[in-house]
Amino acid sequence: GQLGLGDSGWGTERYYPTWVSSITDIVQVSAGSSHTCAVKSDGSLWCWGRNDYGQLGLGDSGWGTERYYPTWVSSITDIVQVSAGSSHTCAVKSDGSLWCWGDNSNGQLGVGDFENRYYPDWVRLITDVVQVSVGERHTCAVKSDKTLWCWGSNEDGRLGLGSTSWPRYYPALVTNDVVRVNVSPRHTCAVKSNGSLWCWGNNEYGQLGLGDTMNRYYPTWVSSITDVVQLSAGGEDWGSAHTCAMKSDGSFWCWGSSSDGQVGIGIAGTATNPLQITYVSNITQVSGGARYTCTTKQDKSLWCWGANWSGQLGLGDTMS
Repeated sequence: GQLGLGDSGWGTERYYPTWVSSITDIVQVSAGSSHTCAVKSDGSLWCWGRNDYGQLGLGDSGWGTERYYPTWVSSITDIVQVSAGSSHTCAVKSDGSLWCWGDNSNGQLGVGDFENRYYPDWVRLITDVVQVSVGERHTCAVKSDKTLWCWGSNEDGRLGLGSTSWPRYYPALVTNDVVRVNVSPRHTCAVKSNGSLWCWGNNEYGQLGLGDTMNRYYPTWVSSITDVVQLSAGGEDWGSAHTCAMKSDGSFWCWGSSSDGQVGIGIAGTATNPLQITYVSNITQVSGGARYTCTTKQDKSLWCWGANWSGQLGLGDTMS
């Protein structure tokens, strides 16, 4: 029910963009693996879809507690940004406080233990948050002083702390001078104030953009791309992971696995360095999913490519 259209299951996929008519006044939305959350202009938070770990923040969990329509998360207000991951969710309030809920098996909620939360819980050890990004089993946040903090699973070095040691169940300082972070299931990338791009974690498919397939356990400069203003570390799937970025001149760059054409280079394959995607230009936003990518342009048109077995490209068919 992650589309919020009142139904679910095989055969209810939508192959065209479909209006979620039961919710209005949206200012931001985040799509996780199987659930979705949106912020309205009044600061209220609404979530729907899968809820097996309590990732909707509605006080319950397990099979049978899914929501097929947008449902008000009434226990939290004044939201300015939300990020939905695989099985947990985090949101930033207008006062800079961070709240997380759902699966906490690897400490990804940052609340100091490994217990799941079914309601939004305040992450007390971090304040003045301006952006949060949630992955499969780890979370990263940028504070107003431009410091970057990460926690949760540290497999593949995805926390950027220089090792692959035990999970962190509280926020840990990674680096500074960061203006944006984006978390994928197994790797993380951040943009610094000078437009430089830094990535770390799993690099099995060259998704770090460093010219090889070696994992990095600490933030590593992607020297072949500059002036980055927005990025998306695409969702990962078995045998696939990719990353895309937009530069200040509106040019668009992608790298990593293109098994289903998700990098946008016109062929299947792997790119271990950033490649400019000339098929689309004048980009204003990019978002990568598992094996597919979507962008908006300055003329407000939407462009998508890659895997399409569930109609995720919105083109009216299931052809990749």
